[in-house]
Amino acid sequence: MEFLFLGPLAVRHAGTTIDLGGHRRRAVLAALLLRANTSAGFGYLADAAWDRPPAAPESNIRTHVAGLRRTLRECGDGDARLVTGQGAYRLAAEPAELDLLRFREFATRGDRFLRAGELATAMTDLGRALDLWRGEPLEGIGHPGAVLLAEAARLVDLRLTVAEQHAAAAIGLGRAESVVDGLGALLDKHPLHEPLWARFVQALHQCGRTAEALAAFARVRGTLIDELGVEPGALLRHTHQRVLTEAPVLVPGALGAWGQMPVDFAEVTGRRSRATAWRVSVP
Repeated sequence: MEFLFLGPLAVRHAGTTIDLGGHRRRAVLAALLLRANTSAGFGYLADAAWDRPPAAPESNIRTHVAGLRRTLRECGDGDARLVTGQGAYRLAAEPAELDLLRFREFATRGDRFLRAGELATAMTDLGRALDLWRGEPLEGIGHPGAVLLAEAARLVDLRLTVAEQHAAAAIGLGRAESVVDGLGALLDKHPLHEPLWARFVQALHQCGRTAEALAAFARVRGTLIDELGVEPGALLRHTHQRVLTEAPVLVPGALGAWGQMPVDFAEVTGRRSRATAWRVSVP
């Protein structure tokens, strides 16, 4: 059995995608997957599955869980997969079965290697984490509740942080050309993420595309002013200054100053364009 959360929600068995039922049942499954191997109570599941939970959602939740259990059983999964507890449910999954668990595992390990200066290993693990994403989480669920929306936003933030770290490792190895296209594609969808813009500008400069790096800075500066009424933060300004004053560094080496650009953490987390945590933080 394979559970896919990092994109449109899906369950596969023997290479076939399983029919999970309607939006509400899919939302309940998504909530269970987010808390895989831990208990998920009725209150949590109600806030995940309904944007406006009914006064007494327990009966509805039991019905959806029973439907999910029946579907899993038809695919050969035993009742040990979805266990009922005291006012709660627990869905059991191994990392090999759930992309979300593998993502967190690779992200945590890549973060550790990056901080230890083991750039090649970090780049590999962070790249594996990013490769697990197939789109935006919760696609096709309809109107999920506040819990799912908040968790999905946190996961997207974590994905962007992993992408920034992956780019940092690549730049430190002198392999900026391998991440430029991916960074550009992510920034098209997340145009206010300043740390990712900083890596994009830095990567373009390392590739010798300094004019494009300066144009990218001008683009994000214009976006921040138009959308939020603010100038770029310290990180982007620092990156821009280095592009103006330093020649591209094309030789692989240690992460160095370019890979460890200073950042005011309070500023990073203090407004919407800087809401992504600088470190990988796995809940």
